Amino acid sequence: MMNEKIETILLNKWANEQLAHFYIFKMAPGPNAREQLISFTRSFLSKTISKEKEFSEKKAIDLIDQGHPDILFINEHQEKSYTLNDQAITDFIKFHQYNHFEFNHRFCILSDAHQLSDVILNKFLKTLEEPNKKTTIIFLEHTGIKLLPTIESRALVIALRNNEKKRQFEFPTFIEQAKNDILGLRECAWHNLDDLQTLTEQIKKDKALEDQLCSLATEWLLAKSDNYKHLDDITNFIEWYDKSKTFHNPLTQRVSELVALIKRCS
Repeated sequence: MMNEKIETILLNKWANEQLAHFYIFKMAPGPNAREQLISFTRSFLSKTISKEKEFSEKKAIDLIDQGHPDILFINEHQEKSYTLNDQAITDFIKFHQYNHFEFNHRFCILSDAHQLSDVILNKFLKTLEEPNKKTTIIFLEHTGIKLLPTIESRALVIALRNNEKKRQFEFPTFIEQAKNDILGLRECAWHNLDDLQTLTEQIKKDKALEDQLCSLATEWLLAKSDNYKHLDDITNFIEWYDKSKTFHNPLTQRVSELVALIKRCS
């Protein structure tokens, strides 16, 4: 329902010529997050076209897929970062050098915004701040990664909900899964998360257990959470955890921080 309400708000703003010039549509990492972001954006665009041209949304979708001078939809699913030599980046720049062709409002959509390098983002700054009149730029981001502050500050960020079923289970179920998935954890006193001493002593017996437990816990949290603050907490913990092991911080500290993270985000 939340995504439908957001779409309605955007459509009303379009109808009243109040759309912002730059949006970032975000969705927390999860099942088919990228595909859902693209589907939401295509649905929104198709409704604006069908209302303006008075034909079906299916015909509008076909028009989007075939390409139109007033709609640029960059959807290349990059395996690596975009470069200045990519045709997609050239197309993005050229799009903003021309005026309207047919529609009352133009749209430029770029998926996988997390793959834009800082060099490219800095090159886009002026365009993102002052695009052509009645032109809206939309970046799609589904990884939880934050873009440059100078970029996000220029955008209206819209958080969309992942509507596909996640692995939803309560924390005790996670404990049981951990017991079954990680060798040796059955003997660990997971029934009381505050029993850090027993947990630490168990990990000391098998050093590989620590990384396995950390990986399982963070994977579970990432799949479960759609709270951007929690995603930041998890990312920061992973970075801190790697540094902690590198500089040989006490095991007890790492275990206590992991348990604190699990309690905070679950």
